[in-house]
Amino acid sequence: MLADFIIKLQKALDSDQELIRRLKGFKTFAGTPDGHYRRARLEGEKAIARAVRCYPFGGKSHLDGKEIIGINIADGDSSLTVSLKNGKFKVASGKINEPCLSLEIPKEIFKLTILGRYRWLWTIGMDEVNVKYIEGLPHSDWVTIFELLVIMQELNEFDTELRDKIEKL
Repeated sequence: MLADFIIKLQKALDSDQELIRRLKGFKTFAGTPDGHYRRARLEGEKAIARAVRCYPFGGKSHLDGKEIIGINIADGDSSLTVSLKNGKFKVASGKINEPCLSLEIPKEIFKLTILGRYRWLWTIGMDEVNVKYIEGLPHSDWVTIFELLVIMQELNEFDTELRDKIEKL
């Protein structure tokens, strides 16, 4: 089941244009519809970047070259990692090194979370789930990490075959 999930997650991450756009900073900003745009102060640029949930002008993600998410499924002796290198996502099972967000999660809770019955924030707050994270990541990178988690939940919404496999886990 995890192998099918990994393949479908890899395809979803490769085709998600919004996620790919999020990893790049703005080079230019067109401004208002009439074309007149006065160059904003640096503080204003940061405010605009926060408003559109991306990196400041000329900025880039700190996630490139790192393992982003590592999920160790405790009861099933399986693990899943999502990493980013040169703007390309890689999803794999196997050894987890030092991801930005590491979760050790019981199989039943993982199953219910992936099926959408629990939200990731609820899951992360549970006593049964062991959470480790690195400090110092900017807000935009944490938004990207949680978007990756949401994509994991959305995979089975329209794929009944995958949903059935997850329910039988």
